[in-house]
Amino acid sequence: MRFRTLEIRWHDSKPISTCDFQPISFKKARPGPGQEKNYAGQSYRLATGGEDNHVRVSIIKGLYAGYRLTTRRLIEYLATLSRHSAAVNVVRFSPNGEHIASAGDDGMIIIWAPSTSPQPTTYGSDLSPEDLQHEKEYWKPRTTFRCTTMQVYDLAWSPTGEYIIAGSTDNVARVFSAVDGMSLFPLFDMLAMKPTGKCVHEIVEHSHYVQGVAWDPLNEYIATQSSDRSMHVYRISTKQGAFEAHAVGKNTRMPHRHSRTPSTSRPRIFTNFFRRLTFSPDGGLLLTPAGQFEDPSFTTTSTPATAAATSPASSVYIYSRANFARPPIAQLPGHKKASVAVRFSPILYELRHGSVFALPYRMLFAVVTMDTVAIYDTQQAGPVCLLTKLHYDEFTDMTWSPDGQCLMLSSRDGYCTLIIFDEILPSHQKQQHALQLQSIAQHHSLPLSFASSHHNNNHNVSGAGPSSTVVTPAATPSSSTIGLPFVRESSYTTPTLSRKRHEPPLTPTASVDGGENALDFSSSSSLGGLHQQGDIMVLDKDDGEAKDKIQEPPKKKRRVALTRVGDLD
Repeated sequence: MRFRTLEIRWHDSKPISTCDFQPISFKKARPGPGQEKNYAGQSYRLATGGEDNHVRVSIIKGLYAGYRLTTRRLIEYLATLSRHSAAVNVVRFSPNGEHIASAGDDGMIIIWAPSTSPQPTTYGSDLSPEDLQHEKEYWKPRTTFRCTTMQVYDLAWSPTGEYIIAGSTDNVARVFSAVDGMSLFPLFDMLAMKPTGKCVHEIVEHSHYVQGVAWDPLNEYIATQSSDRSMHVYRISTKQGAFEAHAVGKNTRMPHRHSRTPSTSRPRIFTNFFRRLTFSPDGGLLLTPAGQFEDPSFTTTSTPATAAATSPASSVYIYSRANFARPPIAQLPGHKKASVAVRFSPILYELRHGSVFALPYRMLFAVVTMDTVAIYDTQQAGPVCLLTKLHYDEFTDMTWSPDGQCLMLSSRDGYCTLIIFDEILPSHQKQQHALQLQSIAQHHSLPLSFASSHHNNNHNVSGAGPSSTVVTPAATPSSSTIGLPFVRESSYTTPTLSRKRHEPPLTPTASVDGGENALDFSSSSSLGGLHQQGDIMVLDKDDGEAKDKIQEPPKKKRRVALTRVGDLD
């Protein structure tokens, strides 16, 4: 592993608030076995945003083992995107890499598209004609719309590129229709007359700034995190052209201690503007920064000395897709300062040995605090590496390259740090795109079989509640319990059945399926008159009580018929 702080005036020595690599397909990003030499010709676009009110696009090339980290050979300036009237806080490429979405303190969201001609200089722009002469490519604003009259701190694209969610300082997270969905299905969008930049949903349940938003890669959930010390997860639905979101989990602050010792003031705990949470590439995990972990054994102490020694420590919480309403299944302690952002590598890697999480692949993710970056692996509990004292000011954002071999960090001191893995890590045969297609297929048809593995794990995290039972089904059903989308098929398990709800609760106080009255089929005594018939579990005729609780799945499968509309020009 190598790292270098690039001595480039990215934004005229102004603080850099955000950075993002342009995504490309897996086949282009990762050459096949025996073609490692092709890494020498790889190049990736990088977009950065700063407090100079601009978005700058550069290209980074030659990121492979043995290439010397010289700034002149690594970075090449491409273009400056100038339309914002205040600091740019977030910039994100669309899922297909064709557009850039940027937002900042002016409350505007701008979606940029490539152009073949330079744009005329706008009134009040600080870019001189000499600066424009160095541009090697051109971008133009395709859509500009106002999100809020205050500041926008974070945004995220939907996996299809049809929507954008943005969090702002008016305590609201908004979902807007984006331009990318019109390019995917132009005829249907024309018939539906869906305007670009229209607000289709508002989340107004936070009591303070919304500093982080994330969109599930399987397009079933959205998550928001606020400075009111809460994280909300919502199930989304776009049936019949209407966007709906229903709360499925709200994880908030820890219980108060019965002690007269004053708690650490909030400015001392967290002074950064961002809490950038993220989903894993397979959608099975949700990681949230800026967590506060307190040992539950000291929550009832009243001794001032003991209370001062056991003050809450900075942590990152890990939630399972099996049930977002339950407490986190794990936490990453040991951070001296508050964590700012978490980002997963887009690549799923081959396993080395046994994993902490029961997955057929391993994932890499990075946690950045105000002064430290830690890289983790799902195969071990501790970090793979820890880097500190890289910058004079705090970190603001980070991004992984499409091949998973490079990590870029941005800081408020106006510089960026590049981390490169010299060893080309082998990738798994299935990647995020295949998992997304599998999830789409499961939404349009009934699951063919039940989960192939069944695990009951007890986790007691931060004293938030009793031990929780995490169930991991194989498929993504239409009920309220959602499992990891990829599991092994070597072992047999009994089905996990959930109670039906007529209306989803807006504020669930406990697990939808993990409550005291929830059905439990983990032991043989709970099976009653169940027996296997083919691929499904059926009831004996004389079992009347279980018949009221369990309903046999319909035998007829729903099928989707494709209708040819026409050719695209």
